[in-house]
Amino acid sequence: MTRRKNTEPHPKASRDMLLQAAFEVFSQYGYAGATTREICERAGGLNVSALHYYWGGKAQLWDAVCGLYSQRIRDVLAASADFGKPPGEAVPAFLNAVFDAFVAHPDLARFNMWVTLEAEVIDYRATRGHMDPLVRMGAAYLKQQQALGLMPGVDVEAALVLISAQLIYALAQRNAHRHLFNRDLSDPEHAARIKAGFMKSALNLLGLDPQAS
Repeated sequence: MTRRKNTEPHPKASRDMLLQAAFEVFSQYGYAGATTREICERAGGLNVSALHYYWGGKAQLWDAVCGLYSQRIRDVLAASADFGKPPGEAVPAFLNAVFDAFVAHPDLARFNMWVTLEAEVIDYRATRGHMDPLVRMGAAYLKQQQALGLMPGVDVEAALVLISAQLIYALAQRNAHRHLFNRDLSDPEHAARIKAGFMKSALNLLGLDPQAS
């Protein structure tokens, strides 16, 4: 039997390496500051032709990284969020998991911050195509709970904006922890302290009892 010749010039491993390298470089420098040369060097010195083969250019690669970010948050949701439970149980479980994921993978918070800062630099419509479904999912769940008589008087949209801002800024601005506390989020005790403050603030914004979590 004649084996079919593989005509793909770059194996899937190269694609995965480039995508992960792009995630790291975009998280570090943002869209405007990142270069395809740096991304290829970070991916083990791959030729830039590999990047163009898969994505065409930096704009398309940014869109792919937005999709990767979105999928990683969805993975956290799938592993931690049970939207069949009341918000007093489901919300703390999800917030705990997201906080831990962002501490373990600092690029998540940094990339999210660049998405916000560079909304005027890139085609934000493509970015929103990946980000908005996650926000709508959370808002729909919380409003459903309100319709059941829970969380009365809570401004869901405002709460989500404020909670997201607190989480991203607190975890992306790692130098602030060194300057203010002389500690780092890699220190479990310090991370637990910051998480406790974040959880208290987030749950208060949603009208939930922090003590119950």
